[in-house]
Amino acid sequence: MTTKNILALVTSGIVLFVLGGVCVMAYQWQTKNNGGILSQLQQQKVPDVIKVLSSNVVPAMAARGIVTKVDGKNITLTSQGDSITVTMRDDAKLYTFVLNTNITKPVKGSTPANTSTSREISIKDVNIGDDLNVNIKVFPSGQIEGISGVVLPPFLNPSGK
Repeated sequence: MTTKNILALVTSGIVLFVLGGVCVMAYQWQTKNNGGILSQLQQQKVPDVIKVLSSNVVPAMAARGIVTKVDGKNITLTSQGDSITVTMRDDAKLYTFVLNTNITKPVKGSTPANTSTSREISIKDVNIGDDLNVNIKVFPSGQIEGISGVVLPPFLNPSGK
């Protein structure tokens, strides 16, 4: 190998090294700036969603799941791997369904007799494993509060629990 070839090889190596460094720096700059832009967009969307959900146009929303914990006014619901803890209002109304045991056979052409009635219960009557539907209110701070709830009977629970 001649000196000319060695010099060309070293020069090519230095050029490739510098180009590689420039590419890495450009990639890092782009990732940092795009991440910053995406993060800003995501941060803007969350307050907008909370603003809408806490408005008077949305008086309440529903959360439904299996009760996994009851601690004072706090009820933890779990559904398909996700959990949420709802703090119930002091004046929250909770209901359950009670099956009627004295069902009469309806007369032909009439409306069938009710098979269940609702009964108001206290939070102390809510048990782990109950299927609970809770109406919640979202506040501008992002906090949620339980307004009312219904313990669903097993015949309305697809899993049969």
